[in-house]
Amino acid sequence: PGQEIRNHFAQSVIHESRDNGLTWRRPDWHFTSFDELTVPTFINFGRGNSGIPEAEDGYVYSYFVRPEVPDITEQGPEGRGLIAHRPGQLYLARTRPEELMTGREAYAFFVGLDDAGEPCWGSLEEKVPVFDDPNGAGWCVSSSYHPGLKRYLLVTQHAVSEQSNLGVFEAPHPWGPWTTVAYHTR
Repeated sequence: PGQEIRNHFAQSVIHESRDNGLTWRRPDWHFTSFDELTVPTFINFGRGNSGIPEAEDGYVYSYFVRPEVPDITEQGPEGRGLIAHRPGQLYLARTRPEELMTGREAYAFFVGLDDAGEPCWGSLEEKVPVFDDPNGAGWCVSSSYHPGLKRYLLVTQHAVSEQSNLGVFEAPHPWGPWTTVAYHTR
């Protein structure tokens, strides 16, 4: 009682350090939960993006969870705290490494595939999900590219957070199509 409830998911902000984490710079821009973006995670390609496949052309990629509701408080919808958002949709954005800190306009979002099956990129307003699990996508999403397998791996929670509900998925591209490797439910 009397304690202010904060929306920890209201903003997604990237910070930069040029001195190995001694100091950090916060930009004057951010994405918000009202953009239908929360809990971003970068795809890990290796140190300094060194393992990025040629086909991805040197971009930095980030998934964003679509929030269940845009006005999430620290208790989440129905008092569920750090939740697995339902439906479990992820959006994909990309930018050039040198433009990470320049502003929202530097990020292009996946908007679908063209007639040749190539990815199309557009504005924040045009974005479409690249991943969908009706059981949810958790607040701790992890993704990496495995160069030996030449596959993207994605791990996220589903159903109820902190309950050992874990899904592992793989795809040939950051935008899918995704197949299930393992799906664990408590």
